[in-house]
Amino acid sequence: MSFSIITLGWIIGSIASSTSLIMMNKYVMSNYGFKYPTILTAYHFFVTYMLLEIMCRFSLFKRASSVPQSKCWLLATYSVSGVIFMNFNLQMNSVGFYQLSKLCCIPFILVYNLIIDHKKTPMNTIYSLSLLLVGIALFSVNDVQFNIPGAIIASFAVVTVALSQLHTGKLQREYGVNGPALQLATAFQQFLIALVSSFFIEFPGERSILNHPFQSTEVFLVFLTGIIAVSTNACAFGLIGKTSPVTYQVVGHVKTILLLIFGYIFFPSPWESTSQMLRAVSGIIIALIGVFM
Repeated sequence: MSFSIITLGWIIGSIASSTSLIMMNKYVMSNYGFKYPTILTAYHFFVTYMLLEIMCRFSLFKRASSVPQSKCWLLATYSVSGVIFMNFNLQMNSVGFYQLSKLCCIPFILVYNLIIDHKKTPMNTIYSLSLLLVGIALFSVNDVQFNIPGAIIASFAVVTVALSQLHTGKLQREYGVNGPALQLATAFQQFLIALVSSFFIEFPGERSILNHPFQSTEVFLVFLTGIIAVSTNACAFGLIGKTSPVTYQVVGHVKTILLLIFGYIFFPSPWESTSQMLRAVSGIIIALIGVFM
């Protein structure tokens, strides 16, 4: 697949926007106790829909009117389900098991391509992906604790996330639409699905969002996450359309590596042991070799 300036732009945009969104979300959740990721996801999709609709009306890109609504709803269901199941995956499992399950997305995509789409992955690509996954596992997977309900939820998370990315690429190639156009075609459906889901997950009980004491600064920061999410969502669709779901997964792991490196630089903390430091450093080096390959 030829590499172009546009592809590089999608990669840089995806890394910058999603990293910023992750940092902003973590800041709001840790400093203001805003523990409502599903309603936050619904808000992000709503803002994405509104801004992309405005851009489309100003003829910045063409509307993806050729994509059937049934396929838009299916893609929206996969993508929102992936977000929700991944959130439950983190809640029900140890951080190590959660990180390990995220690494399973690439093998699932490769197996899906082989069995369903009859597409073989070149061996040099498999070797480089293996190095990447081993490196990521070395520095990010710790304290793996297994439980059956958590493993089932993690499996659903992996499948829905992978299917979302696979169908995103397929629809763009099949109907000749770009990333922002397909995102606009599915954003409102994603908003509705996430909003309805939040009524069952984050509204009932004493910890309901209705009982949350909002602060003015918090509201402003939540508003900013919506603006950043527009770029994150559009770049995700654009990158998958220009490359592949596997490439998108690799870029996602690059973001993990960068977040870890920047964390060590700006927020240094003493290592528990020399062996832990060597494991983390060797993991980063191996993962970067896999990325470059």
